Amino acid sequence: MAQIDPHTVISNLKKGDVVQKGSWSYYEIDDLSLTNGLYDHDKFEKGSVPYQQINHKFKSSRSEILKLFGDSKTINFSDVVNAGVGECLEKAVLVQLCAQEGRDSFLINGYLETNGDGALQYHAYNVVFKDGKPYLVDAQNPIKDEDGQLHNFIAPIIGIDSETEFILPAEWSADRKYVIC
Repeated sequence: MAQIDPHTVISNLKKGDVVQKGSWSYYEIDDLSLTNGLYDHDKFEKGSVPYQQINHKFKSSRSEILKLFGDSKTINFSDVVNAGVGECLEKAVLVQLCAQEGRDSFLINGYLETNGDGALQYHAYNVVFKDGKPYLVDAQNPIKDEDGQLHNFIAPIIGIDSETEFILPAEWSADRKYVIC
């Protein structure tokens, strides 16, 4: 999967790697220990993803993120984590840093279509393997059940259509379409 495009599908983040935030901005991965404060590593299986902690870590504020960048094109990823602001990419990077400690996983800079309207929006998410099976993890967008309760969006992947769109079971689709650029 990572052979598709190394900027679109990233299989392992290392210190010094640069992740594209937008056409104008980048994060440099400067601290691989950022996940230490999210959960007790001794109580969880290596490669576990503390979804709830990641989902609640960031206040979604584009204006606050822009302030962090200021006139810089690249900032340290730890700056945004320490500021507590972020959107889909920031959450997906933390998922990747957690998962890659013990599982095959990928950070995807792709697209998301919601409501079946055909409009694709840039969106970052992850594919994480557990027991050899791939799961799509969207830390930005939990899913509502029939009672209106929010749940982690960790959906089994049953295939890839034309090598660009992930196929999810109907009960997980939630009128969403996840596409690799």
